[in-house]
Amino acid sequence: MASSSNPKRMKTTVGNPSKGQKRKERIYSHYFLTKDNEDRFQVVMQRKLVAEMKVILKPGEVNEFQLELIRRDWERLGSYPSTFSVTLVKEFYANAKVTTSAAPTFLSYVRGKRVSFDVDTINEFLGTQLADDVECQFSVLDDEGVAPGELIQALCLAGEGFHRGTIQRGSLHPLARFWSAFVHANISPCSHVSDLTEGRATILYTILTVRVMDVGQFIANEIHRCANAAGKAALGHPSLITHLCSLAGVNISVPPLEKATQDLDFSYFQSTQKLPPSDNGNTLTILSIDGGGIRGIIPATVLHYLDKALKAKDPNADLAHYFDVIGGTSSGGLVTTMLATPNPDDPNRGAFTPAQIVDFFKQNGPHIFNSSRPGNGPQFDGEFLHNITRQLLKDTRLNQTLTNVVVPAFDLKRQKPVIFSNYKLENVPYLNALLSDICISTSAEPTKLPPYYFVNDGVEFNMIDGGVAARNPTQATISEVLQHNEYPKILVLSLGTGTEKYVENPDFDARSAANWTTLNWAFVAVDMLGRASSAITDYYLASLFSGFQPPHSTYLRIDEHDLNHDFSNPVNVTKENLEGLEKTGQQLLQEKVLKMNLNTFNLEQLGETNAEALDRGLSISFQGPEYLLPVESSAGWRPSMLSTAEVSSPIVWNDLGGEPSMLPTTEVSSPGVWDDLGEEPSMLPTVEVSSPGVCEDLDKEPSVLPTAEVSSPDVWGELGGEPAKPLRRSS
Repeated sequence: MASSSNPKRMKTTVGNPSKGQKRKERIYSHYFLTKDNEDRFQVVMQRKLVAEMKVILKPGEVNEFQLELIRRDWERLGSYPSTFSVTLVKEFYANAKVTTSAAPTFLSYVRGKRVSFDVDTINEFLGTQLADDVECQFSVLDDEGVAPGELIQALCLAGEGFHRGTIQRGSLHPLARFWSAFVHANISPCSHVSDLTEGRATILYTILTVRVMDVGQFIANEIHRCANAAGKAALGHPSLITHLCSLAGVNISVPPLEKATQDLDFSYFQSTQKLPPSDNGNTLTILSIDGGGIRGIIPATVLHYLDKALKAKDPNADLAHYFDVIGGTSSGGLVTTMLATPNPDDPNRGAFTPAQIVDFFKQNGPHIFNSSRPGNGPQFDGEFLHNITRQLLKDTRLNQTLTNVVVPAFDLKRQKPVIFSNYKLENVPYLNALLSDICISTSAEPTKLPPYYFVNDGVEFNMIDGGVAARNPTQATISEVLQHNEYPKILVLSLGTGTEKYVENPDFDARSAANWTTLNWAFVAVDMLGRASSAITDYYLASLFSGFQPPHSTYLRIDEHDLNHDFSNPVNVTKENLEGLEKTGQQLLQEKVLKMNLNTFNLEQLGETNAEALDRGLSISFQGPEYLLPVESSAGWRPSMLSTAEVSSPIVWNDLGGEPSMLPTTEVSSPGVWDDLGEEPSMLPTVEVSSPGVCEDLDKEPSVLPTAEVSSPDVWGELGGEPAKPLRRSS
């Protein structure tokens, strides 16, 4: 840390050398110009730094962006970011504050050297000088303003715009979003980039409408503004400032040295795209994996069965492709990221299979849950877990996963859950952390492993186990999906890590508990609250899907509710326990599916085994959503869960035990359906047709009017044949 003890007095010239200004000033110390600047340093030390992002794109990637960088001579603006010295940058900002009434000189002072940050110095370093006869159009726009309608037209997706004075990042079209990240890091730094202020929107407008901007002048003004701003606003341009210090002759190797946590590359651009539609047509598949320490072997074993069954249908299939979303908490979060991390040798496939994940737990569990931590604190030091996680997941970030992932954790300092989700990256880009940091965060179980601190994109995280917020992450995962998708059907596989069977305690009754002390309640509270929370989560999910029963169910929960006492210990890593957990997972596949009774909260057996239910799930995905037709139950009809049915025969209606009017919309593959239904086809007023004949009659293009209303089967004859059958995903 910088200090002014035993200051070395010296004289130097402070001014703007590019303007020929000269002013003698007595220097307070080797580190600070004045005592006020030294005091300012203590304030600056509390402010965060926003690191610049380095542009790393191959030829042809985000081509419009690259061509505009070249046209503006901004290539170096995207290529210079490198390691910076945190201490030197903050000394620079402390000394750049104007402490007198004199006009700003755009000079700072670092370790006895004057460091200029005027427009000419910055433009010369970046190679962005404007010709003398070129006017900065941005300055005019910034002074006079741009009409909101023009900003919206240039920056936003159709139907999007300003919301409470700002433009949400998710409202920007992909190219604007990519430029927004560049502007927020390298031109006008900001730690909160989920929305766009009018000022930064004007910068984007200037860029996207090919207007002139003096970027050196803007950056010089930004540095001066940040240096003199009150409060705790983030400080930008640390890499640029470090380069300027080096040009002034300062030794820039002063620790601590940091660098940007993320590059602006093609994977970042891909993360700005809207999520692609599900591979399973209108059915979106979700996998959710509970936490439970070493008991993660149980769901990994179940997934091994599913993986083998999947590859039997398609040898090239991968669980990360089969599931549109994978959610996981604690050890389930580790399984999630291992499944979704791209294989370095084949980026289109997952880095780990479920079988390899089972082996990972068995081989590394004894090292993760060792007894090496002495004294107070958590039971284990976590060092092996941290190291092996970083080794396995390398530098992979959330936006690089093969499928969408949802990993809950809990911020100890903010006392709020944090959900690391691909869906959130549009509006909360600082969640795009390393998968290793996410895994360590969600696995930091209180009393077992230490809390985990890390910084990403200038934001601090103080994390503990995601199980504090959601031991069963199914509800959180479905919530993420429903917020960001409009799929009418979802197929959910929720995997638990097992619990011991609860045996009623004769001492647990109201009369006995009336005399319990605070200590008595504390002794039972953790287990009681855990059971209550799990039961309510199961109740909510069972209620949500209550209109569907096998063989038409769209929700499957697989969990062991009578776990061996020794196996229930999440840190028991004896050889016998590891083998026993794997065997438990194998036996669980042969057990009957359990479903919660919504009236009693009791679990009731259904007809099929868990393995049979998994096989049925594969059939749904590979043969089409007709397997998801709703049936009548005590809860009544739930057509909202399945708004469209595909039928090829009226027999379907008989199987449903109701009239076709129960499902007002259908796709038909033969006009014979109309004849079989009698003379009232108006019960099914809308069909999808593939012949342009109807469209021609209506003077519309097929792409404009893909559906036609028909009231008679004669329309098929007029079309000259039967409509094409809907496409099916082949097995």
